[in-house]
Amino acid sequence: MLTQCTACLEWFHVEPGELDVAYGLVRCGRCGSVFDARIKLRETSPGLSGGAAGEEAEGPLPALQAVTGEEAVREELTASLSEPAPRAGRKRWWALWWPALAIALLALAVQLVHANRYAVVRTPGLGPVAASIYQALGHPLEPRLELARYAIVGASLNGVSRNERMLELTGRLVNRAGFVQRLPLLRLSLSNRYGQVVGSRMLLPSDYGAATISDLSAGRGLTFHLTLVDPGANATGFKLVLCKRLKGDVVCISG
Repeated sequence: MLTQCTACLEWFHVEPGELDVAYGLVRCGRCGSVFDARIKLRETSPGLSGGAAGEEAEGPLPALQAVTGEEAVREELTASLSEPAPRAGRKRWWALWWPALAIALLALAVQLVHANRYAVVRTPGLGPVAASIYQALGHPLEPRLELARYAIVGASLNGVSRNERMLELTGRLVNRAGFVQRLPLLRLSLSNRYGQVVGSRMLLPSDYGAATISDLSAGRGLTFHLTLVDPGANATGFKLVLCKRLKGDVVCISG
């Protein structure tokens, strides 16, 4: 039988018994390379058009050198360690992993910012940038309204001296939060001497003197002043509470 060196392409005689030694590895008698004789194993030489196997037109074929088991193991380890394919595969995997990780982290950051968008908007440095991005996307972020951060200071309800049928409501609305807030609603309730409500009215910001603004900066106050119709002698007391619209309903807390 014949086999061919994979390095110098020389043809050699090989006996079937030699293929059982060292996993078929042999050493080329011409260039000294170790190769697997089973790869190019054939019955006749490609240089012959006919004739018996092993006959060469240009003389006898070079001899092969047997490879010991220790050499075979060493050659197999050397080939496996020097093989570039697995390393290239790892490089390709890492090259894809880093962009995927960056995209995942970016998506997570976007979700966190959106979930805490109102808190982000109140941040001095990042807030204006986030607000402008939402504005550009067509979803402007309005300032939040936390009623507990508002306070009604010095509210009073008195009759108008020049008109006995009119009442004058005055006071000051203070934003105690550290961020801008929308203006709340104010609910005025009038009660008799028994504490029973004899009249009430929901006051919009435009009703209590904030027709040109819609929010109040951190730590700022707004003085309100409005005139109401006196419901009569039955009204002996009043109560003013803070309110806001929430999911189609109105919720209120005491100021």
